Amino acid sequence: MLFEIQTFLPIADKVYDRKTTIDILHNICIRDGFMMMTDLNIFVRMPIKNTRQSDSQNYTLPIKVLKKILATKPATLSIEKSTEDKLSIMFDECQIIVSTENTDEYPAYPKSEDFEKIAEWNRDVFMQLAKQITFASVDIMRVSLTGILVKQDEYLSSVATDGHVLQWIKNLDTANKCLHFKEYECIIPAKVIKIIARYVQYKTEVWQSEKYLMFKLGHGIVFVVRKIDDPYVDFKKVIPIELPNTLTLNKDKLLKHIKSAKNFSNSNTNQAELKAMNGSIEFKSTDIDMNTEYHSTMDVEKREGAEMDVALNLALLEKSINTMDGKLIEWKFIDGDGPNILNSTDDENVVNLLMPVRRNDG
Repeated sequence: MLFEIQTFLPIADKVYDRKTTIDILHNICIRDGFMMMTDLNIFVRMPIKNTRQSDSQNYTLPIKVLKKILATKPATLSIEKSTEDKLSIMFDECQIIVSTENTDEYPAYPKSEDFEKIAEWNRDVFMQLAKQITFASVDIMRVSLTGILVKQDEYLSSVATDGHVLQWIKNLDTANKCLHFKEYECIIPAKVIKIIARYVQYKTEVWQSEKYLMFKLGHGIVFVVRKIDDPYVDFKKVIPIELPNTLTLNKDKLLKHIKSAKNFSNSNTNQAELKAMNGSIEFKSTDIDMNTEYHSTMDVEKREGAEMDVALNLALLEKSINTMDGKLIEWKFIDGDGPNILNSTDDENVVNLLMPVRRNDG
């Protein structure tokens, strides 16, 4: 039991909703030979080896108590029911008596669903998705945008956006190490991606049913996730087919100017005006509260097409560029009112889209 708890508790703690008002959800459920934790949207469970299938082996364990016990780094641990509503937990030479609840009142694991296997994804897929989460929304009123849209057809692609900035990874499996059994599209909640990316070792089996997604990891650990039914934005409609104007910029120099201009911009909007003409790009930001007006200029490596005159949120621009590898950034645009498309000249597989903002005085 000690090994299972040491393995399962860190994962259960990530699923655990500390703000829940449902008392029983502050517990790990031990039932029918499995450990389980849920926040009602995510279920995670793991089998317990060599356990007897009896009512005495069905109980709940307070997750906060378990964390305190494991903090002592015990060499041994055993659990027994002392009464119907009490547990005796022995660890090393210590004993603690805790309350337990009726496991029949714990939310049922959705095992009655008919799942079909749709893919096997390797660890690298989840690591890329975990990095992409920064582009997803945190607005719970826009549920679909709080996750990442993953589409499986000719390629395994993903999109994340908060409505202001967007990242599209055209192919998450450039090494062709994943297996795809059918074309599929789903929104994966950010919370699930973070957990799996942290604990997956090699590959993850991906299954789906009408209402749920299922992810099978090692040690028999299985995540079942309630699907997000809200439709995702049709992101390709905002990506222009033709972008006639291009700037090529040194990434490190660009980041230096962005950070400097942001430091002297309005702290609420992080807004600045960027103008590219001839062989340079000018940054201008103002802060009415500080009564400052900032200017800086950097050289452009290459410019093709029209001049650029756009107002942007520098924090979002900085976030986009920080995700790119390589030394040079390619910046494509139509005009100052349309979307800005940015990618590394070394990697056109990852596309970042940033919308301009309305100009103001600071």
